[in-house]
Amino acid sequence: MPPLFVIGSGGEPEIVNSRIYQNVLIVDRLFGAAELRLGSGNRQQTVRIVRVQPGQSAAATSGQSTATGGSSS
Repeated sequence: MPPLFVIGSGGEPEIVNSRIYQNVLIVDRLFGAAELRLGSGNRQQTVRIVRVQPGQSAAATSGQSTATGGSSS
């Protein structure tokens, strides 16, 4: 499982503890955005997780199109 980084209010990533229970990733705090990161350098893959309000799409929040899978950062 790749490490989970919560994105702070200043935009800085902070690694947080998490655990898996019955195929669900559990984090013991609330956050607006987080990233799962695998690898390093040019080959790093990142999956961004963003909390949205009910009825609001993730694309409207981030200004980006939504995609499945990892993306390079």
